[in-house]
Amino acid sequence: MKEKMVLQTIVAVLFLTVGSVSGYFLVRDAVRRHSADAARIIRIGDPAPDFSTKDDAGRRISLSDHRGKSVFLHFWATWCQPCAEEAPVIDALRKTLPERNFQFVMISLDTQWSAVKEFKQQHNVGFPVYLDPGRKVADLYSVYALPVTFLIDGNGVIVKRILGPNDWSSFQEGRLFTHE
Repeated sequence: MKEKMVLQTIVAVLFLTVGSVSGYFLVRDAVRRHSADAARIIRIGDPAPDFSTKDDAGRRISLSDHRGKSVFLHFWATWCQPCAEEAPVIDALRKTLPERNFQFVMISLDTQWSAVKEFKQQHNVGFPVYLDPGRKVADLYSVYALPVTFLIDGNGVIVKRILGPNDWSSFQEGRLFTHE
């Protein structure tokens, strides 16, 4: 009986030791990752990081392709309910702004084009979509919640970062790109 209690105590101490050491390394790695991510925070006034991605036809685009134009860079996904609710309003906004001065770059975090195509049909939206299944573009912009929008001026500078859904119907081009 006494040997059993000693054995249980040794096992308990061993588990606590292993758990504590494992916990230490997990927390240490999380802090390191957080510190690395903190260095990549995108701020208003920063140059927008350039990226390259493809549309559903396989055509490659880069943010730098739109230099000289204002860019509405929007991160979303078909499974995001707030994204679905604001999609028709964003598409209506897109239709009111002249394409020669203003570009919509809609980055979907979905992994399959079929989901995006079905979404566009169900919600009757025609905006161009670019897939980011590996989250390379989203990570470049430190996107951790959806939806999020970056407004980039013609010089490639971020003038606004908007987290969460918005009532885009009240926005006007002139107001979109003020440094408020």
